[in-house]
Amino acid sequence: MLAVTTLAAPFVAGCATEPDTIRLLDVSDAGSGRSSCRDDTQCAADRPRCEPNEHQCVECLSATECPMGMSCSSTTHSCQDRCASGADCAGLDRRVCNGDGACVQCASDDDCPASTATPHCDQLSGTCVECLVPTDCDPRPCFDDCLTCVSNKCVWRT
Repeated sequence: MLAVTTLAAPFVAGCATEPDTIRLLDVSDAGSGRSSCRDDTQCAADRPRCEPNEHQCVECLSATECPMGMSCSSTTHSCQDRCASGADCAGLDRRVCNGDGACVQCASDDDCPASTATPHCDQLSGTCVECLVPTDCDPRPCFDDCLTCVSNKCVWRT
């Protein structure tokens, strides 16, 4: 009986530190310059908005939060110079000028090379992705496991 008590003690002691894991939203996201957040009140002045899906402090969520003549990138959530055409985006990894006047990776599937792992354009974020709908993943009929589209990635559905 003593051995069981001795073995159980470390597990019980380990539970005492468990609430600290909840504090993950309070620590900085190393390397990105962004901080984790639940709402705007937890963000600093240089990144005053809390992005609701990623829970990261960002510079902007819409163009109205940027200085005149700038747009808010839907991928980086930062204010960028407005573009009038793709020529204004030359030399960037986001070479397409979208309808909002922001340089993005793509505006349609035509901007994403079909030979890559990301042949479809998510127009909401302006990025090339693996899939938009389940049929983008695997056109072959299947019986048990099939690929399906989850968060713009092809995953096995079981």
